[in-house]
Order: sequence, then C-alpha cells, then structure tokens
Amino acid sequence: MRKTKSTKRTIFESLYHGKISVVERPAITNPKRDEINKRIETETAYFKERMPATDHLRFDDLEELFLRLNDDMEVDIFTYGFTLGVMLMQEVSVKGGEYHQ
Repeated sequence: MRKTKSTKRTIFESLYHGKISVVERPAITNPKRDEINKRIETETAYFKERMPATDHLRFDDLEELFLRLNDDMEVDIFTYGFTLGVMLMQEVSVKGGEYHQ
C-alpha cells in the first residue's frame, strides 16, 4: 500500500524506511554553543602560539582526551534518556487509555 503525501508515517515506518536514523543527528545550530566553541578555538590558538613546539602534541593529546570523555558521557546520557523513554512507553501501555482523559 502506497502512502499518499497527506498521510504521515509512524515513527516505526520512518525508522524502517530509513527516514530517521538513530546514529545521525540533525544539524542544530545554537548561537550560545557556537559562541562558546569560537572562544575555545581562540583560546586554544592563543596557547598553541605561546607554547614550545614540543608541547603541541601533548596539548593535542589533551584535547583528544576531552573529546573521548565527552563522547563517552554522551553515550551514557543517550542511554539514560532512551531508557526513560522506554519506561514511559511501558507505563502508558500498561495504563492503557488512562492518560488520554
């Protein structure tokens, strides 16, 4: 059965047909975050200009450690949020239409 343009897909259908990817993030711009990122880049350049060349690699390694830590924390946050979402769905399923009043 073909979907018409006026018919919306369910989340399950969109996941199945590849319209939603759980491994991709939409490009979300946030001026506050962009400004913080710009300041970090400026400060990083400042310190790299002033440090001896031998410390550049060590500084780059430190940045990589921060990125790895951030990635690990994001996995934990995603897992926690996903778990809460599943728990909410389970509760709604068990309660039936009780929440639709």
